[in-house]
Amino acid sequence: MNTPSNSKKVSFSRQDKNSRRQRALKDRQIVSLTRQIDETLQKSIDDTDFIVFDLETTGGNPERNGITEIYALHYKEGKVFNDFHSMVNPKRNIPRIVREITGISNQMVRHAPTIQQVMPSFLDFIGDKILVSHNIIGDLIFLKHFSRVACKVQLENKYLCTHLLTELLIPESPSKSLGGLVDYLNLPKDTMHRAKADALATLELFKVLLKKLSNRFGDLSLEDTIRTQGEIESCLKLGWAIDRSFDELPEKPGLLRFLDIEHNVLFTTSSYNIKKTAFHLEKSPAKLARPLVKKLLKSHDFSFKVLPDILTAMHEESIETDKKNLSYPAFKWHLRYITTFYIKVLNEKEILMGIGQLSPGVNFAVGPIHDKKEALNYLKDLADFFSVNLSRQTITLAKEEQKALVSLLDNSKKLTRFLNVSKIILSLLWNINKSGNFKNIKSLIKILRNQYLKKHTVLSQENGVIRCYDEQEKKCRIYPVINGSAKLNPMIFKDWKSWLKSKQCQEFLLEIKKKDSTGDKAISLSSKAEANIMNQTLWMIYGKTQSKKNKNFFSVKDISKQ
Repeated sequence: MNTPSNSKKVSFSRQDKNSRRQRALKDRQIVSLTRQIDETLQKSIDDTDFIVFDLETTGGNPERNGITEIYALHYKEGKVFNDFHSMVNPKRNIPRIVREITGISNQMVRHAPTIQQVMPSFLDFIGDKILVSHNIIGDLIFLKHFSRVACKVQLENKYLCTHLLTELLIPESPSKSLGGLVDYLNLPKDTMHRAKADALATLELFKVLLKKLSNRFGDLSLEDTIRTQGEIESCLKLGWAIDRSFDELPEKPGLLRFLDIEHNVLFTTSSYNIKKTAFHLEKSPAKLARPLVKKLLKSHDFSFKVLPDILTAMHEESIETDKKNLSYPAFKWHLRYITTFYIKVLNEKEILMGIGQLSPGVNFAVGPIHDKKEALNYLKDLADFFSVNLSRQTITLAKEEQKALVSLLDNSKKLTRFLNVSKIILSLLWNINKSGNFKNIKSLIKILRNQYLKKHTVLSQENGVIRCYDEQEKKCRIYPVINGSAKLNPMIFKDWKSWLKSKQCQEFLLEIKKKDSTGDKAISLSSKAEANIMNQTLWMIYGKTQSKKNKNFFSVKDISKQ
């Protein structure tokens, strides 16, 4: 097992991390998700040859550290056929902390063969078999490095990680370390942190995991097992698992879902064109975030749902993502949201003001924010005034100060009027004195002189309709937008002009007029779905779809003029 930690938490310098990121990015740029056919991967895992192994090292970076011990065994169909063991002279001092953990001293390896002498015979032993280890990525870093250095060989073996499989199959275990799992499962054990003892413990754990895989999934192929563990680099080598063609998909708006081997939804996205979106996700992995690529590579099938328009699709995406608690929401890749200044209630005593998209708990927001740098400077001025720290584009304040912030944001368009400026000053000072914060008059004057927020709108005051055209039914679908959020009860008409002349149009305008008379500017977002629906509505209002030639949103003022 890699040292100096039983959980293999190795540290790398910033330079090491950057070089690893660059190599990973280079690998991803040359990979598409096209399915790679390999007959050996279609074999049952019961018929597969495995090399279960462990290494002991002097540290975490192979360029500055060495291997001190290797133990491996050949396992197939429930039997161990032979093993490989060698101490290794790392040609460097073994740190004291490593000696204490492993029990391997400098004297024990002084006369051992070097890695240049050991590596050729070890590579012969493993051949093209499947490698198995606990936290295998740390071990592979060393094996790949010394394969290149000692033998000028690029190690390409497929591999399984017992730690990753444990996360999936034994999530209830309080510890996922090898020692913790041995204790939890009552497995045979010897002195840990020596290569042989750890490799034998890994084998016993692997047997348990193979049985659990069989009980849950049936007779899995090697390929399916590799995908199931969810390690992205090995999945990238396999490529796309879905063997159905996307050619059957419709070129219509709707939902596209990617499903795992048990047909659970991994990822759901709304789309203007379902077929085009599927091919884009398949052919452009280098442009996608790694968590999304990981979901796609674990997918074994897909499903779709044709919907009348993109707004309905986005609504259903938000509801399904929240209901199924999907770990990677689609808005992170299609970016259908706007950036706002928001105020969010944290608890009974604190509020949060920040820059970003709307989320549950937000009760006031202005936007859209187009210049984040300018917005951040404005937030820094507020942080200085209230004598608080700016952290991750947010500041935390006492709840009593919300009234002052709302006054400042809501009156920003009228700052040139002395009366309103005076009201803001009095409101701010009253609230600050009440909460006991330090009064910084210079910062306040700087904030009041800043005309940045004159460009922005109180988002809960966005009332109107979003117009969508149903290509299939050849009808116009009119979605009411009330307090910045579209409602999923469209008014369906032959065309736009028919709706403008209708009784429903007049009733809608009257309803909005009554709401405006209350002066209520609060937002109520109690769930992720509600927050995402409002984010997507605002994207429809302010985003790229809102052009002069292809206008989707019509405010109450726009409607009244027509």
